[in-house]
Amino acid sequence: MSDPYDSDTGNEADEWDDYSVQDIAQEKEIVAVGREAYSRMEVDLYKTKMHGAIIGVRQKDQYMSKSRQFTHNMEVKGEIKFFYGYDEENKKERDGYTEVVVLDEYWWDADKDSELYKRAESNYPEYDPDEYAKIMRRLILKTFIGLDEAHDENKGRWTGTIEESQIMSFCLSFGEKDPLPFFWINAPGFKYRIPLFRTHAVTGERYVFPLFDEDGVVTPYYIEAKRFTPGSDFQVYNAATWEKVAWVDDRSTNIGGKVDVQLFEENDDLNRNRVFRRVLLLFAAASKYFHPLYKNYSKIYKAMVKQKDYKKDLKKKEEKGEDLTELNEKYAKAMQKLKFLKKYEVSPTELSLHFNPRRVRT
Repeated sequence: MSDPYDSDTGNEADEWDDYSVQDIAQEKEIVAVGREAYSRMEVDLYKTKMHGAIIGVRQKDQYMSKSRQFTHNMEVKGEIKFFYGYDEENKKERDGYTEVVVLDEYWWDADKDSELYKRAESNYPEYDPDEYAKIMRRLILKTFIGLDEAHDENKGRWTGTIEESQIMSFCLSFGEKDPLPFFWINAPGFKYRIPLFRTHAVTGERYVFPLFDEDGVVTPYYIEAKRFTPGSDFQVYNAATWEKVAWVDDRSTNIGGKVDVQLFEENDDLNRNRVFRRVLLLFAAASKYFHPLYKNYSKIYKAMVKQKDYKKDLKKKEEKGEDLTELNEKYAKAMQKLKFLKKYEVSPTELSLHFNPRRVRT
C-alpha cells in the first residue's frame, strides 16, 4: 500500500481532479437525480463493524470501478436515507433512495496495528504513540449512491466529500483559543470548494459556510447548536435574512448515531439546491466525530502555550544567570506526558489540499 504521507506516491489518482472533463457526463446524471426536493434525510452511522452494510472485497471493487473517489482505505460507516413527503394512503413517508457514508480509515484509525500508530511510533519516538497517533488523525468522509439502488447507471457513484484541514483548524484554534475545526467540502459537478468551519461562540457551537452560484452571488449560512437539548441539535439559518431554513436533529438516544436533516417545505428552491443539501448531510455525518477533533485541537493549543511559557521562563533565567536544571527537567517531563509538542506537523497530502485542492488524495 502506498504511503499517503508520501507526496510522490506514483498513484494515478493523484493526477486527476474532482471536477474534470472526464467526470462531467457521469456527474450530470447524479445532479439530475439530486434535484428532487426531499423533505427529510436520515443519516445513520452504525455502532459497530458488524452491521450488514459493511462491504467485502468484491463490493469495494465495485465502488472503486464506479468512482476513483473510493479507495482501498475506505470503510462504510453508515447510510443516508432520503424521504420526499408523506404518503397519506399508506400512512408513511415516501422513500427516495439510499447512499452510504464512508470513512478514510488510513487517516482516522489510531489503533496499535494502524498505519498512523506505526508512523507515530517510528517517526516520533519522543511522544507516546497512543496519544500522538490520535493527534495525527484527520477526518475524511465521503458519500456514494448505494450499490443496490435501482438506477444502475448511477449506483456506486460519488456524491460528496468533507475533508478536515489541519492547517486551517490549527490557525483558527490558536487565534481564538478554542478548538475550531475547518473543513473543505466538494460536490460532483460543482466547480468550487465550500469552506465549513466552526466559529467562536460564547456558549454552544456555531458553524458557518457560504453558498455561491456561477455568477458569484454569495449567501452565508450558519448552523447553530440548540441549547439545553439532548444530543447535538442544530438550527440552520440564512445569515443574510436571519431566516431559519432547516435543522439537524441528533437522536442522542439512538445507539447507531442517527441524525435527521429536515428541510422546511416553504423553501422549495433551496431544498432543491443539491449543494446546500450536501453540505448539511456531510455536516450531519461529520458531527459524530467532532468531539475527538475538539479534544485534539485543545491539546495542540495548550501544547503551544506551554512551549511559549517555557521559552519565556528560559529567557528570564538565562538573563539572570540562574540554574536551568529544574526548568529543563520540568520541560522534559511535560514532553513525555504530551503536555506540549516541539512542533506540529502536517502531511504532504494535507499540504496538497491547499496547493492542488481538487486532486484526489489517497
